Amino acid sequence: MAVMGTAILVLPQTPYRINEGRIADFLITQLEGIDKTSSILRYLHNEEHRRRVQIQLNKGESIHALRADINYANGGQIRRRDSGDQDLQGECLTLLANAMSCWNTIYTAAALDHIQQQHPIADEHIARLSTATHKHVNLYGQYNFSNPASPPKGQLRQLNQTRGPSQSHHP
Repeated sequence: MAVMGTAILVLPQTPYRINEGRIADFLITQLEGIDKTSSILRYLHNEEHRRRVQIQLNKGESIHALRADINYANGGQIRRRDSGDQDLQGECLTLLANAMSCWNTIYTAAALDHIQQQHPIADEHIARLSTATHKHVNLYGQYNFSNPASPPKGQLRQLNQTRGPSQSHHP
């Protein structure tokens, strides 16, 4: 098969006329295939890259688990017929998941600061933490938002220290 000019690997010479739109579509498809092949080869060849991809997949799964656990009513299904109501339910779910993730980020940072005052924590362990953890959250109970013992503005609540130093789980 003969090929033309600088498009040697992408555009084979064809005996018929192709309009410009079809050429652009063909080129984009070929470039996407090259990019996909390159990504697959990098994943197969590089163990560190596979590890980073797996960490990101695990974080994504933990976010989906958080959203699924928040959305426990009706078996986790959106049963509203009206698309506006469906959108509202999805937006509320997103708001709650983001609020929990923000809370976890703030308090995880405070807990890490507290722990690192006594024992350093390796960066690779910190990088594996997820803000989507939610085992400490009461998803099914009653909530009281009028706590008279709220911390002063700009300060955090006291950290819950249920483990002693000898029982902590850090390397």
